[in-house]
Amino acid sequence: LSRASFYASMLADSLAQVGRFDEAERAIERASELGDRSGDPNAVLDADIIRGRIAADRGDLVAGIEHTAKGVAAAETVGNTFCTLAGSFIMGEIQLQLGVVDAAIANFEKTTGLAQYCNAVGYEVLGQAWLAGARAHQGPMQREDFDAPLQRALASAEHGASDEAFADFERARVCVADFGGRPLVARTERAYARSLAAAGRDDEAAQHLAAADRLFAELGIQQ
Repeated sequence: LSRASFYASMLADSLAQVGRFDEAERAIERASELGDRSGDPNAVLDADIIRGRIAADRGDLVAGIEHTAKGVAAAETVGNTFCTLAGSFIMGEIQLQLGVVDAAIANFEKTTGLAQYCNAVGYEVLGQAWLAGARAHQGPMQREDFDAPLQRALASAEHGASDEAFADFERARVCVADFGGRPLVARTERAYARSLAAAGRDDEAAQHLAAADRLFAELGIQQ
């Protein structure tokens, strides 16, 4: 049952990444049920952490923090290092969006430290990148501030509106449409709209913002 719970959590996470949130909610409910029945605390806490990420991806950042914090606390209690570092990363990501920068930095530091300890290279790199961004940034951050391949487009836009920046956004739109899932498509359109508006290209900005708003509404993502 614990293995079935883990698989259900993975399915829920994957469904959320492509914007199929109702199915993701059903899958994570199933994961929690199986975890409870299995008696395996690792299965239960894994479902809690994934439930938190799904809530945050859907725009409910407060619920995201609550569920993830519950999972991380349980992971620390049972000595599950990998879930502690993964959950701490998710906590930091959500806290940064809420503007709780000091707490986010602490969680990214925990993530990178634990990742180094257990040789989780992917999380070490992610943790370091988000940690650097958190230390350099003031105020709440948007998810698209860190999602690749938007990095190049956003970096170009930081130097002012330019044809290069807009070309990068167009490439990012194509890439996320192919590989990034519909939630990231919506966030890309929103970021592009802001860059166009800053350049005074209001009509084009309105078109991309409308596309973003339609997707956010369709997917049930709170803004």
